[in-house]
Amino acid sequence: MKKMFTEARRPGSHGRARVATETLIMVFCLIALAAPPETQGQKKVCPPVRLEGPLPIVLSGKMGFIDHTGRVLIEPRFEVREAIEDVSVFSEGRALVRRGDQKSFIDESGVMVIPQSFEDALPFSEGMAAVKAGDRWGYVNKTGSLMVTPQFNDAGGFSERLARVRLGDNWGYIDQAGKVVIKPQFSASGDFSEGLAHVINGQGQVGFIDKTGTLVIRPEYETPSNGFEDLFRSPYRFAEGLAAVKHQGKWGFIDRSGRRVISPRFEYATAFSDGLAAVKMGGKWGFINKAGKFVIKPAYDDVLDFCEGLAPVILQGDKYGFIDERGRVIIDPKFHFVFSFSNGVALVAIDGKIGYIDKTGNYIWKPTN
Repeated sequence: MKKMFTEARRPGSHGRARVATETLIMVFCLIALAAPPETQGQKKVCPPVRLEGPLPIVLSGKMGFIDHTGRVLIEPRFEVREAIEDVSVFSEGRALVRRGDQKSFIDESGVMVIPQSFEDALPFSEGMAAVKAGDRWGYVNKTGSLMVTPQFNDAGGFSERLARVRLGDNWGYIDQAGKVVIKPQFSASGDFSEGLAHVINGQGQVGFIDKTGTLVIRPEYETPSNGFEDLFRSPYRFAEGLAAVKHQGKWGFIDRSGRRVISPRFEYATAFSDGLAAVKMGGKWGFINKAGKFVIKPAYDDVLDFCEGLAPVILQGDKYGFIDERGRVIIDPKFHFVFSFSNGVALVAIDGKIGYIDKTGNYIWKPTN
């Protein structure tokens, strides 16, 4: 995992962003990978880093937390050896913190609510967290009680009551009792969303299964190949009834029956969010609606998803700002990187420091490290 992050570069950087900023982006990409997808209704994971509780800050090399107005809730006191491993957002009222060579969980008051520590751990999802003991992964509940004995080579968070686990080289799924409900048989797999999960077979083809493990959309699509960029795009995840898929080198969209509703013609595509999907054509990004029509013409070097009515875009040089759903600039470009808005705030990065802004573009926490 770390090797992939080290070798890859963030989307749209063109080698211009500073190494420190990219490192911080990697931090929140790891959080995005570890965090479970939102599964209620037809919602998409929006944004990849959900800011549902106190917000992490790093001040003088220590991690603490603020509220959504910028008030310090938990003084910066938690060890940060490597930002890429040690910065954590809250999920379901718990956040990961380092304790020497191990990890544990605090609550929103900063109290260590799970006394035991682990070699590694993932954020909580659906009341459970994957934890690593020795060289195996299992699951604990929010009090720290071991619910699934460590026995897996790798593991993911729960989504729609199932979690991805790896035994040997193959991925399958378990329920919250730890029972294997879909036997490990895939070379890779994704989280469930809208009742389906993408899986990759031994030939590198992508299809979709339901929660019984039945292959409901045959494996005929190509695996994403953009590495670091894929972390931001949610490829092959159903959202708002559609999923972006790659066929014969081009991206389009299918529905849950596997029917192609938007023909493959884009250089890249992301999942729908707020009724729009980001697509790349002619080397530039724009946004389409569910009829496949451009609502915002492709004119940007890079974009991220619309969330809460705004989308991050590169407007000039290597700086990000925000546009609304009509393409109007709402927040001027001045950030080296940003994430989409979540609960009224967005994480921003300048010169290797992270901060937060509100939807007017004003800082609630000026960037620090």
